[in-house]
Amino acid sequence: MDIDVITLIKNNLDLKVTFMLSLALTIIVPIQAQSVTFEELRARAQAAAKRRSSSQIQAKMKERLMHSKTFRAPSNMGKGMRTKAYTVALMKAESGDPNAQFALAGMYYQGIMIKRNYKKAIEWYEKAAKQGHTKAQFNLAYMYFDGRGTKKDHERALKWFLEAGEHRDGKAELYLGLIYDEKNDYKKAFHWYKEAAKEGYPKAQYKLAHMYKQAKGCKKDMKKYIYYLRKAAAQSEAHAQFDLGLAYLRGVGVQKDKDAAYRWLQKAYLNGDKRAKDILKKLKRN
Repeated sequence: MDIDVITLIKNNLDLKVTFMLSLALTIIVPIQAQSVTFEELRARAQAAAKRRSSSQIQAKMKERLMHSKTFRAPSNMGKGMRTKAYTVALMKAESGDPNAQFALAGMYYQGIMIKRNYKKAIEWYEKAAKQGHTKAQFNLAYMYFDGRGTKKDHERALKWFLEAGEHRDGKAELYLGLIYDEKNDYKKAFHWYKEAAKEGYPKAQYKLAHMYKQAKGCKKDMKKYIYYLRKAAAQSEAHAQFDLGLAYLRGVGVQKDKDAAYRWLQKAYLNGDKRAKDILKKLKRN
């Protein structure tokens, strides 16, 4: 069973006039300037709410509530409505619904509808994670990795990143690479960076490039070093753009090309890598 927040809201339209009016502005054609009574406006809002596809509304809200880590309750949802939505989420979560547990954890994590509480977020993420909810596994791992609501615990983080990584979660694969890299277990780091790179994560592509350059967990391969630098740089990874610029400037893995070096170093600088500033000045003078 999923949290039916939209039905909850629609059933209370008559009790929440301000919410109903704002809803009317979003789901019906704007009313032209004319004299409209409150009762007419109210009737239009209720009729529009009924006409709108219930499945469309519910699917959109369900996606935001269940799967987005940046879910925000509508700004015009009153305190009473927020309380009811939270109550429904809690009821579903306590009944064992992993999606509801994930949603409830997200509410606690971000302070949505309720006061922020990282410890409660961990508690509910863990309940969902134990039922195989991949996003909950990643979020729980990240909280242990970053020390949110608990002491940093990279062993616990590793456990849950591995669970999420086995479900092809690219972000989890990236963090697995970072953890194993920190442990100097380069073969495993290489493996997970490569998996995350396949999923298109630029930071993983950048890290993988340097594994090939430094022969960590693999044979040295400068062609692959440049290949993965380019892939990461194309996605605006500033460090990759900086290193690619240096590669062109010094002829590392590619032929020297000052114009290409300048272009990539400039992109790196614009994306926040301040190391490029002095090099760009020198290139410009020459």
